[in-house]
Amino acid sequence: MLVMNKPKIRLRRVFVKKKILLSLFIIASGVLVFGKTTDNFEYKTDKRGMVITAYKGSDTRIIIPEKINGKPVAAIGYQAFAFDNLESVSIPDSVKYIDGGAFFSNQLKEINLPASLVSIGDIAFSHNKISTIAIPDSVTTIGSNAFSGNQLTSISLPAKVTMGYESFYAPVFDEYYQNDRKKSIFSIVIVLYNKYKIAIIDNSAAEILAYCGNEEQLVLPGEINGIPVVDIGDGAFSSCFLTSVVIPNSVERIGDNAFPDNELTEVVIPDSVRFIGNGAFFHNKISNITLSDHLVSIGNAAFTSNKLTDVTLPESLVSIGFAAFSSNDLGNVTIPNFVRSIGEMAFDRTVRVKSPHFSVSPGASQNSYSYH
Repeated sequence: MLVMNKPKIRLRRVFVKKKILLSLFIIASGVLVFGKTTDNFEYKTDKRGMVITAYKGSDTRIIIPEKINGKPVAAIGYQAFAFDNLESVSIPDSVKYIDGGAFFSNQLKEINLPASLVSIGDIAFSHNKISTIAIPDSVTTIGSNAFSGNQLTSISLPAKVTMGYESFYAPVFDEYYQNDRKKSIFSIVIVLYNKYKIAIIDNSAAEILAYCGNEEQLVLPGEINGIPVVDIGDGAFSSCFLTSVVIPNSVERIGDNAFPDNELTEVVIPDSVRFIGNGAFFHNKISNITLSDHLVSIGNAAFTSNKLTDVTLPESLVSIGFAAFSSNDLGNVTIPNFVRSIGEMAFDRTVRVKSPHFSVSPGASQNSYSYH
């Protein structure tokens, strides 16, 4: 994540004292670049054209000019409006580029992006109060954490856009978006349903993001208004004091840290589940578990620190993560034929692992497993 530098903010105070200031003189890519001020907007030119670099006014509701000195405003520069307490902003259709941190840390509740826009930089709109965002079809790149730290409940964007790390920081969105680029528009809406916080993705799939109740025994919903629940989100039921949970046969993925630090004693993973995330059932009291017949992957420490004495791994299984079943009471474990990866410490050193394809290499403190 980019770091906001306070020296730039101190520079603004100098600009306030002078109506017009020639503040920057550099040569970039053979282009002579000047910095000037007009109508409370500081600007310069670069190879993209006219760029607004800062705002020295005090209004919290602003309209960015479409032209300066007769030239179209092509870009909003780095941190140009950061920390300005803006409540609303109108961006003209001439703008093609919004640089990193351009509107970082304001009070914006909504934003209408121009149809001309091509790229949005890192943390460009981070730390505002935006709840709904629609990305125009013209946008090809969205930077890391561009919209993180907002109050997003609805997102739509074109299918062909490259996104940085946690561009929206909205649970599940990146995953579902990356897995289905055939759609021209992809959206996510977050709702509260019977004490569950739910993300509805493209009106066709739902994920449980969090549980807001206090019941210790839960039967999770298999659908929300006819939309199947296919995902239990990362951290959704962490430390909820659950003693039992029924997972519906619609769920395909159980996310990282979905059920750690509870009091679960028995778990049935339905056959719809293909992936179990890292730490998914870490530190419970599970003594009996039934795994999905279609399970492909078990994440790192998924069942660490439980009370398992026996486990039957399905033939569909391909990978077992680091320390996946460590700190249990297992005796014998048979590895299915299709498993190709077993992480170190997947099982305690006392466990007798049977496999035609893996040899166990005992270490001083951990076992490693070699495929052959």
